[in-house]
Amino acid sequence: MSPRPHLLNLEVAILEDRRPPGEVEWADAHRYSEHLSHVITDRISDQLLRSRVFLEVKTRSGPTNSSNPRPTPSPLSQNVDVSLVGSLSHFYSRTSRGGKIEAHVEFSDLKLYSTRTGRLVWEGASNKEIKRVEINPGRETQYAAEALRGAINQVAMQLSQVAFEREPLFGSGEVKTNAWRVGVLPLSDRRGYENPDVRNFNNNIRITKYAYDKQKQSLLCSILRACSLYGGRAEPGVDIISAQWIQKIAEARIYGRIIRVPIQDQGGPEDYQKWYEEGVDAVLIGNMAASYASVSPPGGQEPFPVWSGGMGFHRLFKVVAFTQFQEIRLVATRDGRVIWQGDAEDGIDHTLPYWPSVMEIAMESVNSALDRLVGELNRQAHSAGAIPPPV
Repeated sequence: MSPRPHLLNLEVAILEDRRPPGEVEWADAHRYSEHLSHVITDRISDQLLRSRVFLEVKTRSGPTNSSNPRPTPSPLSQNVDVSLVGSLSHFYSRTSRGGKIEAHVEFSDLKLYSTRTGRLVWEGASNKEIKRVEINPGRETQYAAEALRGAINQVAMQLSQVAFEREPLFGSGEVKTNAWRVGVLPLSDRRGYENPDVRNFNNNIRITKYAYDKQKQSLLCSILRACSLYGGRAEPGVDIISAQWIQKIAEARIYGRIIRVPIQDQGGPEDYQKWYEEGVDAVLIGNMAASYASVSPPGGQEPFPVWSGGMGFHRLFKVVAFTQFQEIRLVATRDGRVIWQGDAEDGIDHTLPYWPSVMEIAMESVNSALDRLVGELNRQAHSAGAIPPPV
């Protein structure tokens, strides 16, 4: 497992099949697919994704042209940053008398190209040979599979250790706002225990909770925990809200690319430099300061009777929710400067003739607060040209 993935999307081209005729015959005799290089390429893609070497990995359809393996620079919309090409040179195994086992898998001429500039950013090879003696040898194919796993792991380990440089990947020069690659980090959970008996919302209306005692408070807390949105360090709740935050920014099309950065803290100078080299122009970080929702009275109890003025009593439920984001910052990775900073909050206070889902009420408040943040970011983007030069 790579400790941190490269903030790049990888495309793996189908390996060119360069196996000797004898190894092709061996594979046919053991009923391997005639499209063996396609199958192995898919295995490489799966492992590079599972081991978190890159953010996204997919297999490119169509064979590799060995005479011209360099990919044509692709537009931003194709969502691929680097392309891996190479050849399958060996794939076979055999057992012989005395329990001797031999297996060999080799990938040669591995090259990683930037799809933006077409420049070579890494090259290598992977070679896994097995030679040993076992008392009771198994089937030959299991040793070929063992060698294949070893060869693929070598590729993953080599690529995880590459230190990329920005210019070969993305070129040089100023980057306009609408072409920025913006990384969005998960929100840091700064929520404390919320006791929403009385709350002042952003419109300064004093909100008073009805029928709220310790017994109902305990039930309410259990409901909110089940929804993963209770304000007491419920990490899955932050994950849900962070995912919604990323989706809203992407849908607003403020920037060229939105990248979800899988890191549990807000990063530092070393992180910014690494992200900058991998083509990330800015990162969005911030805190989840508050999030809760409640419906009173809880489910199963009688709603509040409200006199309608001559038409009898209507039975209503009191709905309250609150969301607050603080210190949301857009930071330039080149020099760590804060380009923009803002806060947002939103509250809900109304009555309904039915008992709604607590999650539904909470997300209504979350989405309204996120819409405010996205609106502020959009206004900032329209007032900015390129990332300011470093001091």
